[in-house]
Amino acid sequence: MITLLEYKLKLRHKWFSCTDKDADEGWFGPCATIEDAFIQCQSDMGGGIAYIGQGHRLTKAEIEEYGAEYEWEVDTRNLLKIEEVVSI
Repeated sequence: MITLLEYKLKLRHKWFSCTDKDADEGWFGPCATIEDAFIQCQSDMGGGIAYIGQGHRLTKAEIEEYGAEYEWEVDTRNLLKIEEVVSI
């Protein structure tokens, strides 16, 4: 289990995860906790490194302004890198 108390979720944001920090798509989420985002990424991708970031839901005005085909936007500038550790 992971405990990361010093990381605070911004208002109206959720946690997202991905194995490629430079990915434009393919982020897992939205998740309520960092742990949930990590577990979802690991279970779908099979282990390794997960990058965790915060994302927010776009408003209707933002979707129209950007011409976006997605509802959530992940901030990839401040990602948390978590590597799965296997003990023997």
